Amino acid sequence: MKKSVYIMVILALTSSAEACQCFPSYTSKTYQEIKETWYGKRVRYSCLYECEGNGSKEVIEGFHQKKIMGKESGNEIVCDGTIYKETYVSSTGWFRWDYVGSEWFPPTESNSKDLKNWSKKNCK
Repeated sequence: MKKSVYIMVILALTSSAEACQCFPSYTSKTYQEIKETWYGKRVRYSCLYECEGNGSKEVIEGFHQKKIMGKESGNEIVCDGTIYKETYVSSTGWFRWDYVGSEWFPPTESNSKDLKNWSKKNCK
């Protein structure tokens, strides 16, 4: 009896967590600040996300801040939930990052305070 109650509680918590999710609009990224120094740079940017929680949908602007030390790889400053693949370009001999898609993600896993605050209010 106790085992089945525990399983039901775990399933209820898992399903409610999955119901709360966000999807990025990868073309919505805007830069607020790019500050370069001799050791790297600090970038502040935002992205729009369509978030679902408790049966409602809402578009949230999530603000992000990244610090990059040394040389940039090219995939550090991306919206949460966007997927990029590194591709070799034989004509130039260089690698580049190509956008391949977007996926739903839980807003609690974002580094954006805006998405985390939204999830506290809307994901129960």
